Amino acid sequence: MPTPPFSSVVLIVLNLALLALLLWWIVRRLRAKWRRPAIPPPATPHGSTDVTVLATFTGIKGISPWLAVASNSLNPVLVIGPDYLEYRVLKRRRVPLAQIQSVRTLAAFRTVNLHFTFKSGPFTFTANVGNQDSARDILSRLDPALVEQQ
Repeated sequence: MPTPPFSSVVLIVLNLALLALLLWWIVRRLRAKWRRPAIPPPATPHGSTDVTVLATFTGIKGISPWLAVASNSLNPVLVIGPDYLEYRVLKRRRVPLAQIQSVRTLAAFRTVNLHFTFKSGPFTFTANVGNQDSARDILSRLDPALVEQQ
């Protein structure tokens, strides 16, 4: 088998170096995102709290909360009001707190999600809040009877 020409070897080495540089840049950006400090959400004058979330998801009741039928990471919204929960995945929705059946905390590799199950309707709502501190702060604003202990 003949050896490849020198230019082919150089081209392969340059491609591998470019791939390594791209992977290094992606990992660096993700680490910076994961290390963000937990900032308590500001309270608005009407008693509602705008929560900073990284992404929001809609799932189906009875199916694993890790599977979503829709997601939003461009402009996710989560607002906890005195008697309502407002969120946006595909469109903005407002649900009375009385319609929330339960709230679960789901943790995986460097991410923490809050999974809301509603009493009516086939859909669930999940918000990626980033870290445990943010999740604890959000859960403290909800009725403790709704929060499922793990």
